[in-house]
Amino acid sequence: MTSYDDRVRIKALRDPPLRNTFRPLPTLTMPSVVSAFTELIGSILNVFTSLINSILAIFSGAFAMIENILGGAFKAVSGILSAFMDLFQGVIGFVAANFVVIAVIGIIYFVYTNSQRSSRGTRKTA
Repeated sequence: MTSYDDRVRIKALRDPPLRNTFRPLPTLTMPSVVSAFTELIGSILNVFTSLINSILAIFSGAFAMIENILGGAFKAVSGILSAFMDLFQGVIGFVAANFVVIAVIGIIYFVYTNSQRSSRGTRKTA
């Protein structure tokens, strides 16, 4: 029979010794603090840069929308004028153009005389 001490020795030879699992905390050195601070400043600057880019993108989109609206209005007016010019070509166009000019002059005269008549009627004499 083996004694207790022999059994302990045999077990110690069979089983590997326990390794030291203690790991010390990483030490803060000055370069790591400086690099962390620079990364923080860089991240803050990136946030502000992204914010400015977003604001500029909004203004760019608004200006593009205004440009498209005005461009569409000018194209519509140009199309209407082109249609009138095509309408008033040739002999029939000449007659129609004269009719339109006489009608426009008549409308202007009618509006002018009614505005003069209504402005004379509102005056009070003493």
